[in-house]
Order: sequence, then C-alpha cells, then structure tokens
Amino acid sequence: MQLPYLTGYCDRLGVKNGERIKFMISGLGADSADVQIVRLTHGDENPAGPGFIEHEIDASCNGTIAVAEQTTQVGSFMAIDGSEHFDPGAGFTVHAFIWPTTPGQGRQGILTRWDGSKGAALVINEDGCLAIALGDGTGTSMLAAPVPLASHTWYFVSASYDPASGELTLSQEAVINAYNSRLSAIVPREDTWAGVGSVALTPAAPDVPLLLAGFHDDGSVAGLYNGKIDRAGIHERVLNSAELAAIRDGAAPPTNGLLSYWDPTVGYTEAGIGDTLHDCGPHAMHGRGY
Repeated sequence: MQLPYLTGYCDRLGVKNGERIKFMISGLGADSADVQIVRLTHGDENPAGPGFIEHEIDASCNGTIAVAEQTTQVGSFMAIDGSEHFDPGAGFTVHAFIWPTTPGQGRQGILTRWDGSKGAALVINEDGCLAIALGDGTGTSMLAAPVPLASHTWYFVSASYDPASGELTLSQEAVINAYNSRLSAIVPREDTWAGVGSVALTPAAPDVPLLLAGFHDDGSVAGLYNGKIDRAGIHERVLNSAELAAIRDGAAPPTNGLLSYWDPTVGYTEAGIGDTLHDCGPHAMHGRGY
C-alpha cells in the first residue's frame, strides 16, 4: 500500500504582508491535504534543545484542498519534429556514432520511435549490449549483440529491417583513435560484432515522436541514455555493408532513401549551440532538446 506522500514548492522564497505566493503541490497516494500556515519558532528536534516549536497562523488559505500526482519530465533527450515520416514497417536502416558512459545500468534508448510494444527502438539493453527491438502492438521481437559495449568508447552502430525478407540486422564497431576513447587503438578488442535475425511481425508506427537518448513508456520518456550520440541518421531502405562502412569512415550518408541525418555541427557558433539539433535530410526533422 502506498503511503500518502506530498511534495511541492513555491513560486517565491518570501513575501511581504499583502503580497501573493503560489504553492505547487503533488500528492502521491492521497487525493486531499490539509493546509495550515504556521510560524516556525524552532525547527531543530535535538532533545538537548527546546525541540520543535511552531505556532498556527490564521490565513484564508487554511483548510482542505484537493491534490493529485503531478510528474516532472526530466531530461536529457531529443524529441524529433516530423516523426510521422518514419514508418518502421516500411523498412529502414538506423545508424549513429555513440559513446556510452554507463552501459549495464538499465535499458537506455539511442534512437527510438517506441511506445510499450509498438514501433522500433535501437537501445542498450539491461545487459549493457546493443539491441534493436520491433513491435506491432501485440508482440515484440529483439536482436541483441552478445558482447556488451565498453564505457567511454566510441562505436559506430547500425540496425536495419527488410520487410520483404523479414531480416533484421545489427552491428557495432569501435571507432577509436589515440585520443577519443578511454582505451587507445592499440588495445586488442573483442566487442566488434554483426548479426542477423528474422522476425515474423511487421512493426507498427506508434503515436509518439522519434527520440534520441530515450524511449516512451506509459506516457512519459524513460530509458534516458548516458553518453554521447553523434551524426545519427535514418534511411528508408536497407543500406549495404559498403555504404555503412563509408559512413563509419566519415563520409556523408548516401542520399538515396535518406530520411534524416542529424548533424550537431550545424548551427554551432562562437556562442556555443542551442537546443535545436539540425536535420540535414529532406523533411527537416529537427530535434528539440530537453
């Protein structure tokens, strides 16, 4: 049973007589609360002192009020404008450079249009491994790498779905040099992996926007990603290995079938960068930072 729990804050720290102050209150496990203004004389409950002392003050706001739970959506993640252009059931390739910092500490979204059991989601799973999930609203299918991602290491990751064959692919490859990751390029690695699976379902487009660094869950954004994401993109077709290798090596993504390509260098000035992540694709599906 949930014990009643109240949290809240006021819009100002102090007021003079006759001024107004507003309180925002959220109630968990309760639908009403008693309000009583008090003058706090002594707040230290140490038994060696006078103890807790307060005096009730007459005020028009005293009485019983209705309360409800009010959640706060925290970041950080990117919500994508124009997400309706991405229909995962029509086939796709998603790709990105990622630098995770806490793989293995819960499921984290990388590039997702997912809500419950519907859509497509490129994620880090509970085991710290890269995974791609598809769902049609009644069932889900997932392909996951068998080797976990290393923290503080740059990877090029990609996943694709071919509706004609039902083939699902997933790959990860470290793309490090002498200075961009925790371990240097000369350290032997065993975390490069590529795999193929098959799915019988056709993923459906959920009524939620695309997200970078999170996924939708029961009306809010969960699975917040810890790390960096760079140059993520989506194609409305399956890219071949040569095309993916070219992107991995720094080439611009092919324009054939390009749906979106978010370039974080666009809009960067001497004053830094704002909350907009620019999409260089044909639909201007810009990201809004939270």
